[in-house]
Amino acid sequence: MCLSNKLKVVVSTTLKQELLRSPFKDIPGWFPTSTMHDSVFILGHSRIGEAKLGSGEAYKNHLGESKKVPDAVLADFAHTEGAIFISEDKRARKRFAEFAGLESSLDFATFRIDILDI
Repeated sequence: MCLSNKLKVVVSTTLKQELLRSPFKDIPGWFPTSTMHDSVFILGHSRIGEAKLGSGEAYKNHLGESKKVPDAVLADFAHTEGAIFISEDKRARKRFAEFAGLESSLDFATFRIDILDI
């Protein structure tokens, strides 16, 4: 939420890239969004100018054995920005909740009902 009590949906660079490769082919226009740089730069994944040099603490915690770099970058972004981690991947939500707090990850259906009230 931003100071005006309106929902602020922030899309990281990695999420935008993931959505471009998805059936959506871009960020869905369901609500206004703003794009921000990823919170951690990962060699072999991040693009210069599209990621910050962050501590990567949440990235390291989330990466685990799966080695799913995009998921870990998204988790780091949500944790660093104090955002809600929204994912359809149940294991990713569980891993995120383990280090970020139980109420900080949702699937999209729950996000629509609990946050958007639709």
